[in-house]
Amino acid sequence: MSVLFVQQISIHHSRSDVDEKSLRAALKADYGYDGRRLSRFTLNALAAALPLGSVHHSPESGVYLGARFSSPAKFDNMLATLAEGGAPKPFDFTGNIHNAACFHTAQALGLYGPSLFMPVSAAPESWSQPLLTAWLDLQQGTVAAALAGWCSEQSSLPPQHEGCCWLLLSMQQQPGSIARIRIRPSESGDVFSDGLYHDDAYQTACRLAKRLHAKQRTLLAAALGLAIEIEAV
Repeated sequence: MSVLFVQQISIHHSRSDVDEKSLRAALKADYGYDGRRLSRFTLNALAAALPLGSVHHSPESGVYLGARFSSPAKFDNMLATLAEGGAPKPFDFTGNIHNAACFHTAQALGLYGPSLFMPVSAAPESWSQPLLTAWLDLQQGTVAAALAGWCSEQSSLPPQHEGCCWLLLSMQQQPGSIARIRIRPSESGDVFSDGLYHDDAYQTACRLAKRLHAKQRTLLAAALGLAIEIEAV
């Protein structure tokens, strides 16, 4: 069994009917961050990550982000332009690179560890991939700390919830640690938590955060026959 700790949770809640100009203005006003030419997906990731800039963490930290897709709006813009016989705009192309949000998050926080975007679904074994990948790098000493996150960009109509949730993880318990995570082989008697998973990975992460706030123990199924126990400390 391996144990790691959640040091901080940072969540940005938004809606798909909030325009990108407002998202950029909020980042500029709150953190002095210039979000021009960034995708809506990346803006959501940064809005949740930038509050962690005041938290002490090692520059040798990794960034691990899961979502169904990186930026649907940028992708749709590129397809529409191509369908009309035009050439995609350079910033539509770069904004749609899957790892763009990870890069900008790491750059904004001054992190130099690995960064990785992972397509994830609502299935437990898929949703847990950012968490498990961060755990593996922490265990092997590749990183001193890790940001594991889930992000969402939704289509504008009808208006839907979107945003990002980041967990700051390390192998050592520290003053103010929020939760303990145990990763172990799954057992035949395991009863996994109900009502957690949503078809949007970000909303699943928000439900997990609410359970931790309520001091509820959570048991998740994971890939490779593993189980993940999460409880508040």
